[in-house]
Amino acid sequence: MKRLKLRKEDCYKSLTDFYDYLAEQNGVDTKKVQYDVRKICCTQGVADEIFQFYKEQGHSSEQVGVLWLCCGPKANLEEEGFVVELEEGFFSM
Repeated sequence: MKRLKLRKEDCYKSLTDFYDYLAEQNGVDTKKVQYDVRKICCTQGVADEIFQFYKEQGHSSEQVGVLWLCCGPKANLEEEGFVVELEEGFFSM
């Protein structure tokens, strides 16, 4: 499992851009990668920033919630700040 500490501004993105950012930080080619969203966890701070991005783009809470259920990480890390944990297999080619 890989644990990454991020800055607030690293998280204020669409889910696709966020996952691409994580790939770039891990030296993974974003043009060929697929993400297994079952294998990523984050703190509530990360989730809040991504939600805020979508809300400011005009999406409703319901729309963001459905997107999160289908494509978002599990926001179950108990610590403060902006942290993600990537399990083996999150990135695949």
